[in-house]
Amino acid sequence: MVTADVEAKSRLGGVASTAGQILMNLPEPPSEWNVTSAIRELGELGALSENSDNAEVTVLGRIALWLPLDLTLCRLIWLGALFGCAPEAIVLAAAISAGSPFSQPSRLSAKDNAEFCAELRHCVDTRRFLDGGHFSEPLMALRLFCSWARRLSVTTGRVPHSAKWINATASLAETLAVDPQKMGNFVNYVADLALRALDMCDAERSEGSQSLVRESVFGLIKLMRRPDLSYKEQRQRNERPPRLGEVFTADAEKLYALLAAAFSHQLLIGKHKYAEKPRALDGMLETLDQLPGSGVADQNAVLLPFLERNKEDQLKYQDREWTKDLVKRMAGVEPSAVVAADRSVALRFAQEEAEQADQPSWMQNKDAAARLHNPMFMGLEPSRRRRVRVLGSGPQLCMASAGGSRIISIEGNDVARVISPYEIEFLLVNASANTQNRRPMIGLFSELNPVGNISHVVDPTVPLGSDSFACVASELMVAGSGRPAVRAFDVTYLAPEQVLYALMTLHARTSNIQLGFALGAGGSTDDAKAALSAMSFLKTKVPIHFSKQLPGRATIDEINEVRSLVLQNLTDTRKDFHGDGVLLWQDNDAIEALQRLIARISLATPREPDRDGRRTLAPLRWVRYKEPRKQGSEAQADDDDDDDDVDSMDIVDSAAIDWDIKSLEPLGMPRDLEQQVAQKASKEFRGFEHNFECPDCGERFRHWESCLKHYEKTCHLDVSSPTAIEEAKKLSRPVRYSCLECGEPFTDWPRCLEHLRATGHLSWLGAKLQRTLCIPQQFEDEDEDDWEDDDDEVGGGSSSSKEASIKRDLVEQVNKVRRKHKKGYNSYIMKAAGTTTKDPKRHSVEILRGFLEGVSSGSIPKDKDRGGDDGRDDRRDSGGDDLRRGDGPDDQRAGGRLGPSMSSPSPPNPRTSEIVRVYLSHLPDDMEADELQAIAGDHGTVLAHELRVEAQGNYKSGWVEYATRLEGEACVHELHRRWLEDWGMPLQAHLGPPDGGT
Repeated sequence: MVTADVEAKSRLGGVASTAGQILMNLPEPPSEWNVTSAIRELGELGALSENSDNAEVTVLGRIALWLPLDLTLCRLIWLGALFGCAPEAIVLAAAISAGSPFSQPSRLSAKDNAEFCAELRHCVDTRRFLDGGHFSEPLMALRLFCSWARRLSVTTGRVPHSAKWINATASLAETLAVDPQKMGNFVNYVADLALRALDMCDAERSEGSQSLVRESVFGLIKLMRRPDLSYKEQRQRNERPPRLGEVFTADAEKLYALLAAAFSHQLLIGKHKYAEKPRALDGMLETLDQLPGSGVADQNAVLLPFLERNKEDQLKYQDREWTKDLVKRMAGVEPSAVVAADRSVALRFAQEEAEQADQPSWMQNKDAAARLHNPMFMGLEPSRRRRVRVLGSGPQLCMASAGGSRIISIEGNDVARVISPYEIEFLLVNASANTQNRRPMIGLFSELNPVGNISHVVDPTVPLGSDSFACVASELMVAGSGRPAVRAFDVTYLAPEQVLYALMTLHARTSNIQLGFALGAGGSTDDAKAALSAMSFLKTKVPIHFSKQLPGRATIDEINEVRSLVLQNLTDTRKDFHGDGVLLWQDNDAIEALQRLIARISLATPREPDRDGRRTLAPLRWVRYKEPRKQGSEAQADDDDDDDDVDSMDIVDSAAIDWDIKSLEPLGMPRDLEQQVAQKASKEFRGFEHNFECPDCGERFRHWESCLKHYEKTCHLDVSSPTAIEEAKKLSRPVRYSCLECGEPFTDWPRCLEHLRATGHLSWLGAKLQRTLCIPQQFEDEDEDDWEDDDDEVGGGSSSSKEASIKRDLVEQVNKVRRKHKKGYNSYIMKAAGTTTKDPKRHSVEILRGFLEGVSSGSIPKDKDRGGDDGRDDRRDSGGDDLRRGDGPDDQRAGGRLGPSMSSPSPPNPRTSEIVRVYLSHLPDDMEADELQAIAGDHGTVLAHELRVEAQGNYKSGWVEYATRLEGEACVHELHRRWLEDWGMPLQAHLGPPDGGT
């Protein structure tokens, strides 16, 4: 604030005392909105203590005044110094600020395709080598700088440091695809930032922690041959430059945490691109399966789609030799196998020797790896484990050859970009960068870098889409005119659990995050009670699931410890012995806290896969962090946005507690979180309801008479005498309880309770929850309809098979419908069954049918729409024009590209039996007639349909006919202004006469 500076206040005449007032006095003042947005951004990043004009400038804000960098890069350098890796942070910031030093191949500058393909291969191989399996563009630049420094160390001759830099850069450009001029700018940026950072450190040479940053930065300057000295001074000192390992001491995991914390506000969440597109995914997998030996889950197999506008050229792809030659001209690599299908061509490339081993190529020869990748001499080493199972070099070259375009021209032939069912698509989750569009924005990366066309090839036994991915970027730029997207720069891939590093600096409330907790491994220790299983962002609702066993409270406490130390250092005002302010220092407590958090996350035990191959747990309890609700017309009905099974809670009231920096307030936790999770889990637990079980074959029975008949027929147990029958009855008693902590089984609750009291297991729970959680869980496919009943013949069970099938169908229908009729379903079940049990499997066929009939007739209404729009259904019935539209992936249905219908189609009315036609336009240019019929068939019986290409050629139009007007109105209601998946314009639909008039 200006009031703290008397001289500045006098110069301003004592009128302006805040930043906003000062800016308003300028000849051309900025808009009030721009000032508010800037203050908000500065507050979220920690440069200001809060989001207001009365905020105080923090250490980070003063650093931003000192360094010619963006605020995020200033935060990167400050955090790097705080966590003991200042040299790495300086190089990373310089690489991001200077731009990519790598060369860019271009078809326009190349003489022919052969020259372009050679440059492309050299460029891609260079970036893959320097990336080293980290999948991080900043770390790739850091490893490039280490490679340059190694060449600098062998540069001889009595020449100034600038000449040595030029010689080292020229030597680097001879073997790697690096632009010498860009590399020179990169090196100059590093030297300039290192000298500026040295001036911000403590000048005192002591053993204190403040001088450690100065020593490490000074080591970086000496590594670069003292650019702060003249050539004469360099010769007089004749200092020995340090080794790389003496300057760069941080490991890869620490650098992941540093980048995640510095760019936490620019986070993207990833998922398999085609996981929610089953029709497209099935077609792709079927085509790959036609390759010799099957190309499913093959890292060297991709698909080359056909262009529909060139249908006459599709016959050329049937010629395998022509296709191989085309691909070779496109990417410089020839496929070993080609199979043409209906809509694409499956390509398989030969596997390179470096990719044949399960370990990274640099680790295959351990002796060579020990010599060539010693961090003391080589700097940051490649990743020791595969972070992602990516595609091979052949498919990556094909993807990189497109340069980000969907269609490229190869000697007069238009060719589509190759695709893979295992591609990963990243979505922006920061709400502040996505205010103009409710749909999540797709991230666009540079496809020349390994992280640019990242994919994850999974085993066929693992369901596609069960894995989560994430990344952070240093800069985001909105691009695209149809569906908006963001172009991300300097991207770093993060494993799901590594997203938690972003919580060290992320403003939890403005980001609207929520953390999901599930039941832990079981036991009385803190690590076993509640597990941290997921994290999501409320605005986009894109969850990321954790596949490791992370204790909930312990992990959040360690994150809060780092946040607290960061907050303390941001508000610290240190001075050196000269009385000058110090802006960069190292905090040993913060380093130790960060190392504990890194050990917690990196050393966590992976979960065992379930029967479906998933390693994640569905959260039972969500803890929400959100801003206080706005007043007036901008108030949002947040409580109506939540599902019934998701709890919401504001943990910390920022108005009640005065934190020094609002963006770093601790992540609060409910005191009874573990009990809440256990209570939620108890509702999900379903025990066996049979009373007897054959120990030989596992068949289950409700009554002893049925079990006895089974033994008499199968002879699985001896029942020839009364004594044998009593013994068989004892042996047939199933395990009714099992200690959740040690797993010891019991046939009744008193014995289990006695065991819990004697051992102290589950002592943190009440007796009721103890009993519920000790009931063994029943598998989902074990239904009570499969149990033997008294009326069934022994060994048969076929008399009820038809009824069981009917009930299963009804249960499936009810599960689909009750999501939109939760309140009506709960009320109906309470009245009809006299119970609060929500599981449809627990209710009779008559009750389920009654519920479905009530939904169809309208007697059981649908729940109110989100946002408080209560009159939507009434407007539809009255023929109003307020039609509902879909808004993105949350509305997608597994069966096709169209989102789910917003209301159940009304039953046809016999009184409105005239034929009506619905005219549709702005349909996707790749839509087929059968797909149009399938989409329209969701709203009634389609009597006829037609699909045609418009004269403009950029979309299709058509019509469908229904037997009743109600069916046509339902179709218009659902399809008009509806967004389709992967299509940049909304549908248009209206009713018209069947004679073709409009």
